[in-house]
Amino acid sequence: MKDFLLSTQKYILYFVTGVQLVLATVWIVLRKPSIADVLIGIVSITAVTALVLFLSKRASNRAMIVAALVYFVTMPVVLDTAVSKGHIAGLPAAPEASIEELMVQRFVWPRFFEMTDFSEYDFASEGLALSVTASPELLYTDYFPLMRENLSSEALAHEYKERVSFSFSSYKKAMAKEMTSEFGAYFFSPVSLVKESFSHLETTNLYARNYETFSDNSPVLSKIYMRFGCISFLFLILLGMLTALVNKEVKVKRVVLSILCIGVITLYNLFFPVRGFDYKNTVITLLIYAPVIFRSMREHN
Repeated sequence: MKDFLLSTQKYILYFVTGVQLVLATVWIVLRKPSIADVLIGIVSITAVTALVLFLSKRASNRAMIVAALVYFVTMPVVLDTAVSKGHIAGLPAAPEASIEELMVQRFVWPRFFEMTDFSEYDFASEGLALSVTASPELLYTDYFPLMRENLSSEALAHEYKERVSFSFSSYKKAMAKEMTSEFGAYFFSPVSLVKESFSHLETTNLYARNYETFSDNSPVLSKIYMRFGCISFLFLILLGMLTALVNKEVKVKRVVLSILCIGVITLYNLFFPVRGFDYKNTVITLLIYAPVIFRSMREHN
């Protein structure tokens, strides 16, 4: 049983890596990248591959390690994040925000319109308030800059604290439900990615907006590529867990450390990026999950 699982896991990894590499190559070609981007990509991949080969030169499973590396690099979520440099569609690459502004986007945004009083202390028009309620990134591009122009930092801090306090007192249950749902989505990101890859066309969240950019040049190929990458990753994770359990190679300390790391990253994703599940915020979490794919094979060898 052990040998069967190990062989199955290894050859499935080789197969999905080959398929995904082809899909990734075609996707990149259809995006028509610049020569500079292509050269940078080739140099980066060559350097990383050479480093892995050097570090694993004494390992009997070198081919499997290289396959796992190529598989992870060519995952649609990872590749698109690298190509876009982590940029979320419609949002500045590195918005500068105060703690109060971060609290507003985390706790006030879903009910932004109904909590805007359009008074002398709130300079947002009804049209802007409606737009911000539909698109949270507009908080950073339109609303916060407008408020900074018209109010002092002390007045702004007071205004934002009042809104956050009111939101806490009036919408406790709704906020708890939202945060629990988002925490689960990021913590179990391999499952969430599969779910979102089949529902993003019917939603208006950040996943859908980034996916729209991702699939601009080749909608059909992009859909196949995204779904294949997400499903195969989850399948390999589950197969790796099964193999580790059968081989009795589950290390409790390693599992606890991984859970803690994923928990910390998930908490960061809840507060600092624009709220809502976005696949570009899952890359580090996926990197922590990824060793499950080949850990049991490496230890067996």
